[in-house]
Amino acid sequence: MLPSVYRPVKGRLLVRLPYLPDGGNYALLHEFCGQRTTVSFNNTKQAFEVAAPHLQEIVTGCLDHFGEIDLTTEHYAQQTCVEKCWMANPNTALSCVCGCAGLNHGTKAPFDRLILDGTVSVQGEYLVRSVRLRR
Repeated sequence: MLPSVYRPVKGRLLVRLPYLPDGGNYALLHEFCGQRTTVSFNNTKQAFEVAAPHLQEIVTGCLDHFGEIDLTTEHYAQQTCVEKCWMANPNTALSCVCGCAGLNHGTKAPFDRLILDGTVSVQGEYLVRSVRLRR
């Protein structure tokens, strides 16, 4: 089993490590992140949970200790759309240059969330990226 880390947009890191007996995985994570770091095991997700700011220490530690790691990160991509776009002629959607890339062009409806003075709308989605890192 390769070690793996899953970093959600919000919340704690989920870390999976090859089994080490006698609490070895707790000791290893404390070695990477410091003794004062709270490390807990989530039985439902079958992974250790560690605070997100420790991502770099865990990745570096796993690379040093195991030689490779699978890293999965969530990202939040935000699209913006201006009133001029959503009120435009829908037949010109291919020429749209705003942040919605034509998705909302000419719909006469803003995205769910309006900002500024109501002339800009915002929508977001989660993207997931997975990579295998090797030493």
